[in-house]
Amino acid sequence: MIKAEIEAATAETEVVRRQGEAKSASARLNALIGRGSQEPLAIPSGFRPLKTKLMLVSVQELARAANSALATTSAQVRAATGTKELTDLNYYPNVTVGATFVQRPTGDNTGQFMLNFKVPLQYEAKDAEQRAASSRLGAAQMRYDAIRIRLDGDVAEAWFGLEAVRKAIRIVEQRQLNPARLSVETARSGFAAGAADLATSLEAERRVQAIELEILKLRVEEQARYAELERLAGGSL
Repeated sequence: MIKAEIEAATAETEVVRRQGEAKSASARLNALIGRGSQEPLAIPSGFRPLKTKLMLVSVQELARAANSALATTSAQVRAATGTKELTDLNYYPNVTVGATFVQRPTGDNTGQFMLNFKVPLQYEAKDAEQRAASSRLGAAQMRYDAIRIRLDGDVAEAWFGLEAVRKAIRIVEQRQLNPARLSVETARSGFAAGAADLATSLEAERRVQAIELEILKLRVEEQARYAELERLAGGSL
């Protein structure tokens, strides 16, 4: 009887603590959306469904396409490439070839051919232009690569984190929750048959609740990791 009262008090304490945590979370959510701290919130409908298979390379491609900083540096690389190509062309002679044909009524037709060379001078100045254009292109390419590598790393970190959480969920469900539920059934049967005491049954129940709470926390983390991937990818996956 004393053990039962102790277990009941423990369970009641846990319920009060969980209710307090729920009210605190509700107050924080209301503050984020500019409502009163005690305003009621809609009853949660559960976790939203998530895709179970996400390819890291595909998410990285989406993230690159949606990243504004990467788009800006990509435009800078294209502009610097065009400038470099123009400076390279200015370094070489410009050759112009032309031809005209004049047909006269008298039958005395004539033709004219033209070949024009423009030889660039001031090679030192043009060398300096080429070096400056190459430097600008190299700097733009380095900025682009740095942003791309950092973005790919952020996506990979979030993706591997999501995969780790999902593996943890499977392990807990298959290797902890199922045996714990079986222990509850065994403890109940033993208590009903008089072969086990109430404390054993209550301990088994408490173990199942602890595992279910751990799974719930992992599910929340899974949602957060998935949302981080969507943020990096620029939209829903």
